[in-house]
Amino acid sequence: MATQKATRSWIKVLSALLGAGAAVFIAAQTISPRQPALTDVYAFSGTVVDENGGVRLAKVQIVGRDESDVTRSNGNFIIHVPLDKQTTNKSVRVKISCRGYEDWDESVTLPLEGKVCYITKSK
Repeated sequence: MATQKATRSWIKVLSALLGAGAAVFIAAQTISPRQPALTDVYAFSGTVVDENGGVRLAKVQIVGRDESDVTRSNGNFIIHVPLDKQTTNKSVRVKISCRGYEDWDESVTLPLEGKVCYITKSK
């Protein structure tokens, strides 16, 4: 008899804890903002080139945002741009700068892979 009472008490305690945990989980889901899923990211990749081929150490940046990359020795770059209010129309402005070259500034539509960006030497 005492064992049955103890068992019922534990069942009540566990039920209360599970109920409270579910309530906290549901509240957290409705209150906290949704984090972007991995699929909510656009890729922008390509190669920065001049008359001799790939340009290394050129800074490729999305204007007005934090996303940027520096080109590798072959001129290649890739930037992952999260989908948000600034990218809802999928168009962003890209600026490329490198010492000894004129800045390259152009709007592109995302996603975009394999873009060749030709830059010219400063005069």
